[in-house]
Amino acid sequence: MDSIELFAGAGGLALATANAGFHHKAVLEWNPNACSTLRRNKAAGLTQLAEAEIVEGDISEVDFQSYNGVVDLVSGGPPCQPFSIGGKHGGMDDRRNMFPHAIRAVREIAPRAFIFENVKGLLRETFSNYYQYIIHQLTYPDLKRRVGEEWTDHASRLEKTITKGTRGELRYNVIFQLLDAADFGVPQRRHRVLIVGIRSDQELQFSFPQPTHEQDGLLFDKWITGEYWDRHKVAKAKRPPIPLSLKRRISGLGSLFPGMLLPAWRT
Repeated sequence: MDSIELFAGAGGLALATANAGFHHKAVLEWNPNACSTLRRNKAAGLTQLAEAEIVEGDISEVDFQSYNGVVDLVSGGPPCQPFSIGGKHGGMDDRRNMFPHAIRAVREIAPRAFIFENVKGLLRETFSNYYQYIIHQLTYPDLKRRVGEEWTDHASRLEKTITKGTRGELRYNVIFQLLDAADFGVPQRRHRVLIVGIRSDQELQFSFPQPTHEQDGLLFDKWITGEYWDRHKVAKAKRPPIPLSLKRRISGLGSLFPGMLLPAWRT
């Protein structure tokens, strides 16, 4: 299946979707340094970018209609600065808010599916109305904002459409969830909002994966059995002491799995 990657940066999400089996037709990014990274990796023979055209420039000037009927997936991470906990919290009024162009890409390409990611701050109460507006636009992307129309008025029109049950020509089943990379084995706490849409005419079902890792299991492997250090070949003399802040929590873990702490039974 073919895809197009928006707001590619250095290519992290592009690598992930390529590793999942998608073939990038185009990778779009405006930052020259990031584009240089993408080009160098492609020139070095990185298979994930083998078929991709590296498009450097302003996404507002891109006509996505040329990709209509060509790609199955649109993916990308619109700039997070407008919604990040750090910074000025400009949100929908920040000129770096690129969600309107992400939605335009979905409208003009009409892919079978899309996936967008952004920071946890997008879910803050401050942006709750705008976040719901984003979801509604992605659900009915062909009901676009009129020239000169305030986003709040457009949001009201979308809500009326949804309430009436009106079905546009282009509609997506949209689900979203806040995920933590650490829950899936990445050695870093990184929360991201994932928004996934499946075109309504597709007989596809999507659900977010269940976590494969959790903190109590990590603490148990580190401080009860020591298997964590064994796996990583850390000598006992170099293993750190149990943090004082975790001692009470760790002391309770042993009682959850008492059989694992007993000496082996000889038969």
